Amino acid sequence: MTLKQKRFADEYIKSGNATQSYFKAYDTCKTQNTAEVNGCRLLSNAKVYNYIAKERAKMEEKEIVTREKVMSELAALAFSNGTSYAKVTPDGVEVKLTDELTDVEKKAVAGISQGKFGVEVKTHDKVKALELLSKLMGYDKHADDDKDDSVNIVIKPREGR
Repeated sequence: MTLKQKRFADEYIKSGNATQSYFKAYDTCKTQNTAEVNGCRLLSNAKVYNYIAKERAKMEEKEIVTREKVMSELAALAFSNGTSYAKVTPDGVEVKLTDELTDVEKKAVAGISQGKFGVEVKTHDKVKALELLSKLMGYDKHADDDKDDSVNIVIKPREGR
């Protein structure tokens, strides 16, 4: 395996995004299409594939934070729902007991305190979690490339004039 292939593989292990990994390993690459095609091609290279598999297995053995674990944690925050923690009744608001919450629901809780008007349950920032999750999944890459800021105005003559 060449040094650039190894760098590609190491970047891919971190990001899971073959296109961005190709750009980082092969800094002379200028086009998105070239990076997509060659990144995919490198993933099918036996030496690169085996290296990635071996390194991921090592990481899992050491229980290093994996991309999947980070994505799972962010997803718990991003997709949390306020109604999981309290419900509105005719008598007011009833806060759920923490024992009634699932492990995923508990992850989204930033804090619980006794406030001036009762129990306050604060959750982590959903928007921030969605942004981080989108970035980790590569959804934010080249978003502007697909944007067409042009406006087409078509003026048709009125009939009968």
